[in-house]
Amino acid sequence: MKLLIKVLMIVLILFMSNLFLFKTMDGDASLEVSNPTPSFISDLFDFKKWGKDITKASGKAMGDEHAGQTKIFRWTSADGSKQFSNIPPTGVEFETVWVDPDANIIEALKPPPQKKAASSSNTTTSQTSIPSLLTVSPDKVKKLVEDAKKVQEMSDDRAKTLEKL
Repeated sequence: MKLLIKVLMIVLILFMSNLFLFKTMDGDASLEVSNPTPSFISDLFDFKKWGKDITKASGKAMGDEHAGQTKIFRWTSADGSKQFSNIPPTGVEFETVWVDPDANIIEALKPPPQKKAASSSNTTTSQTSIPSLLTVSPDKVKKLVEDAKKVQEMSDDRAKTLEKL
């Protein structure tokens, strides 16, 4: 009987330690020392989220098309800069904007139009997957570096656009 209890204790300890080692689908540990509650349990008891969901659903059921959304006022100031506030301005023409706090309000980046390369009989078809480093020729490495620089430029342009907003 003592042996059975010892074996069960070892199995229990191994099971509990694996929860700290195994990763969930999003890459985080199932349990952490700083937060010993699994994420699915903390989501289950997130009553603030439940309250928001119930308020939004009941408001939409009662005919309020802006249930759960935040009301923001937008206008252009005298110096030409865009202004945003939750309080309507006085003496200025403004626009009312309804924002869903759970939605992404930043517009997606539009890819630049692709140039069609002249096809020749001895060109190979491009691969859509990312090749291994050992299988890439030096010429393709240069093209990959150029493509990476273009992506960086697009990212920098996007950051500048967002700073203007």
